[in-house]
Amino acid sequence: MSRQPFLHDLTCTLHAPIQAWSRRDGGMDPDGIAGIYCGDTRVARDVAVTVDGVDVEWIATTEGPASTRFEYVLRVDFPGADPVATLVRERTAAADGVRETLTLRSAEGPLDLTLTLRITPDAAHMNLIKGGVADPTVPEVNGAAWTWHAGAGNAELIGDGQSAADTVGMHWQVAVPSNGHAQATWGLRLDDTSLPFVAATAE
Repeated sequence: MSRQPFLHDLTCTLHAPIQAWSRRDGGMDPDGIAGIYCGDTRVARDVAVTVDGVDVEWIATTEGPASTRFEYVLRVDFPGADPVATLVRERTAAADGVRETLTLRSAEGPLDLTLTLRITPDAAHMNLIKGGVADPTVPEVNGAAWTWHAGAGNAELIGDGQSAADTVGMHWQVAVPSNGHAQATWGLRLDDTSLPFVAATAE
């Protein structure tokens, strides 16, 4: 028997009709309700960020109405036992999609790091997800530009990184200065002309 997934322990970054649901640590469980939605369609069921191929260690979350800040420490190769580097993911929902600014900081010497983003595209309708029903729908992805259709909507991966060759995502070679920081950005540009309303803007 299917059961409706719980929401009480999830974090939501919201600007209707755009929603990004995740665990408190910013990660997304691809088997649950988490993911990025445009209207009633989930366009991405998982978004993962690693540094030098290693998962980051979550330490704090700060929630706002349309933005969420996730903080992590990094286990990088550096002399000494104490962590010397941190990552901040600033996730923002807007009328045209979801964006993240990734800020890497070093409390000691300079660091050369590989930042990797992987996205699992989706096209499942919210009614199926709420009902706890697995949807085998896998959208066809245009690998040249990392775009795909999700229901009546469209998704496009944007950012300042280099597009991955074998999976939907990006990677960055980041030089973090001593006692300084470096940033990378990515986003999903989303639209759905079938929605019965237009998202509010600041204008």
